[in-house]
Amino acid sequence: AISELGVDNLFLHFDELDQGLDKVDETRARMLVGLILAAREIGSSKDLRANICPVVYLRTDIWEQLVFSDKNKITQSSAVLLEWDEDTLQRLVNVRLEARLGKGVTWEDIEDGGKMRGSQSKWNHILARTFLRPRDVIQFLNAALRLAKVRPDQILKFTNDDINGSRESYSTYLKHELDDEIGPHWEFWSDGLQACSRTETITFKKLDFVKHYRSLNRNGNSLDAERALETMYRFSVIGYESRTGGGGSSWSFRYTDPNSGWNSSAPRYKVHQGLKEFAKLKEERA
Repeated sequence: AISELGVDNLFLHFDELDQGLDKVDETRARMLVGLILAAREIGSSKDLRANICPVVYLRTDIWEQLVFSDKNKITQSSAVLLEWDEDTLQRLVNVRLEARLGKGVTWEDIEDGGKMRGSQSKWNHILARTFLRPRDVIQFLNAALRLAKVRPDQILKFTNDDINGSRESYSTYLKHELDDEIGPHWEFWSDGLQACSRTETITFKKLDFVKHYRSLNRNGNSLDAERALETMYRFSVIGYESRTGGGGSSWSFRYTDPNSGWNSSAPRYKVHQGLKEFAKLKEERA
């Protein structure tokens, strides 16, 4: 039927299969493995009258939980690892800019070059408030574009005011995204964020969080303070301070370092920058 319609190549995309998933139970694992094997069988079949290519999208952490024969063979021959970082996200934005504004247009052409507070570039300022996902970056840029269009400037370029003014609406967007992602696992996750809000600063110590979290005392919330912190770390709502060589320190978030485990004895914790405005937090001052 496909060839009769004149379709030579048909791509079937199976996306959002892991939406709301954190740990895969036996039933869901069997379903995912069945789909993966069926996709491989269809993709390699020579009996079809048209070229059909199924594409299955899964998060890396979900793929690693699946156990079945030929998994390594599929990983080596049929899987593509999609990794997003500063460079690949900027290339994505540049492709979209070329499609909209013309060949050769890049990010540098649509921002005024001014540095944000602390000599941070606008691009890095935006990325620090995302989970390094294309949809987060696009959401932030669309918010900034709405503000930029209000200005009467003849040349439309992002300014620091456009970026700063976008953080409030973007932070609300990110909170709602996390509602969808965390809600199926922990209905009362907003209690954890509210406890962070009561610490007032974006960085906090564990004892302060425990005190504020216990004071909420919501009926039906089955997670104690320790499990609440661990769950928020699992979804990158918070990160923890890690000591580095030479007496320095850095912040460990799961979305940038998925192989790092939870550290319940870290000296300090930090709420993700993208939630700062929604949670009404301020930077810690010396």
